[in-house]
Amino acid sequence: MKIRKAHSTDRSYIVDIYGVVADEIQDITRRPEEITNTYIFSLLNKPEDQCIFLVVEDDDDEIIAFAHAEKIGLAAYDHILTNYIIAVSPEVQNKGYGRGVFMGFLEYIFNERSDIQRLEMEIKHDPDRVKLFEATGFKVEAVIENRARAANGEFYDQVLMAWTNPNFKP
Repeated sequence: MKIRKAHSTDRSYIVDIYGVVADEIQDITRRPEEITNTYIFSLLNKPEDQCIFLVVEDDDDEIIAFAHAEKIGLAAYDHILTNYIIAVSPEVQNKGYGRGVFMGFLEYIFNERSDIQRLEMEIKHDPDRVKLFEATGFKVEAVIENRARAANGEFYDQVLMAWTNPNFKP
């Protein structure tokens, strides 16, 4: 497993994985039709200080997972990365790649981005998932009732979680 920064040439692989995960797993907020080449292109072309996008390659240099987060764009929130997403190709789930990219992302922020104090994400309310992220240092900050609407029309609660970078330097 190799973790590296994403490149613009990775776009189609990322779109494919993201679309399948959004369609099959349905635990991310973005729906498959919202995951377009244009959307991924916009993320991959943001300035490096505005977006972190890492991919995981297997031993054959195939992209099998990724994670990204971005800044909001307001000066008051310049110390925050938000909308943290992790996606792992369904064929390789439950083999440690998700945890690998997850921990690699936190390590990257710790070592390379002392300007980032907080990493935020919203997850579907599920006690097992909450425990998983708490084990990596994320803390629950709020449970927001009926915040998101699934493709089937049902509302579900989301949990706002945040990780604080111990290496933050204002």
